[in-house]
Amino acid sequence: EVAKLDAGALRPEVGTFALGELLADLERQYAPVARARGLKLRVPPTRAIVVSDRVLLRRVLQNYLANALRYTR
Repeated sequence: EVAKLDAGALRPEVGTFALGELLADLERQYAPVARARGLKLRVPPTRAIVVSDRVLLRRVLQNYLANALRYTR
């Protein structure tokens, strides 16, 4: 996707949204995976508002979480 951004084939749709909602969604998605691996995923509450592309930010965070869960003992 970075290559697509660089080439102009993918255009970010920047908007303002509550980060807490996005993080809560990711917690619901990845907490069961963490539990299955004997880990606990904790997401601190936040009222932060961000200006970003929600879909792209979600994909970045999903990638970080998936890798962290895959490579954490």
